[in-house]
Amino acid sequence: MRVAQALEHVPMISEAFAEGRLSFSKVRALTRIAAPHNEAWLLALALNGTAVHVEKVMRLAQRYGEQEAIDLAERADQQRWVAWR
Repeated sequence: MRVAQALEHVPMISEAFAEGRLSFSKVRALTRIAAPHNEAWLLALALNGTAVHVEKVMRLAQRYGEQEAIDLAERADQQRWVAWR
C-alpha cells in the first residue's frame, strides 16, 4: 500500500514500473525517499544499477541524508575501473 501511494507522486518512476523497466524490489526501495525533486536521479540509478545497489543507496540516504548518499554513490561510480589484456 505504501508503494502504491508513493507512486502517485513520482510519475517517471511509476511509468518505468508500468512498462516493466523496473522491478518491484527497486520501486519499493526508491519510494522510501522518492520525491519530485530527486525522481530523475533515482530513476537513472535504478535503471543502471542492480536491486542490491539501489537498496544500499536508499539505506544510506535514510541513514545519512539524501545528498550524502548521492555523493557516496557518485564517488563509488568514479572509483570503478576495469583492466583487461
